[in-house]
Order: sequence, then structure tokens, then C-alpha cells
Amino acid sequence: MQKTILVVDDSNTNLLKVREVLHDKYKVVTLSSATKMFSFLAKIKPDLIILDIEMPDMNGLDAARILKSPSGNNKNKNIPIIFLTATYNAEREKLATTIGAANFVIKPFTPEILLEKIANAINNA
Repeated sequence: MQKTILVVDDSNTNLLKVREVLHDKYKVVTLSSATKMFSFLAKIKPDLIILDIEMPDMNGLDAARILKSPSGNNKNKNIPIIFLTATYNAEREKLATTIGAANFVIKPFTPEILLEKIANAINNA
């Protein structure tokens, strides 16, 4: 059965690029905000979330904190998260790891590297 990847990014261009890379191997669901992500997660549990850090309504780090929170929804706590960001910052990467990120990918990304990181995160979940 095909694994489901949820991609959350406020840029339609980024959503299309990720979908293009993943659609042959995974079922891909794209959403434009963390708010929409939480509504989606109330109904469906994906195998992995690719989460943009810089978004207008709620940034990805705050969204991940809520997802991984001990007081959060137990069914979503163990979903691997790969952060996707256009701006590299070592402190931000460390924070993402502390929150529970499976990995960190810089935009523009290399398709093969993204696919490898996704496979590793799903296999290690």
C-alpha cells in the first residue's frame, strides 16, 4: 500500500515541486497552512509530514511543537516530520531536532536527497 505524505507550505510553487517529485512513489496531499493541517489530521493520519518553517498563520516550528507535545493528540505524536526551509540557520535546525524533526531540508532541494530523507524517516518511524 502506498504511503501518504502530507506537505504543508504556503507557496503553491513549492507544493507543486514537492508533489512532482513524490507522486510516483507516494500518495501526496498538499495543504497551504498549519491550520488546515490540524483539520486534516483530525481525520487522516499520514505516514510523514513535510512542513515548511516560514508560514504566515502559524510557523512550522510552532505547529510541530503542538503535534509533538506530550499533551497533544497521541495518534499524531509519532508522525515523522521533515522541515523544509529556504533559510538555513544552525540554531533553527537544532531547535527543529529538539522538537522532534526526523530531518531538515533546504530549498531549493535536490529530488534524490528529499526522497532518501523521506524513505529513511518512514523506515525509522
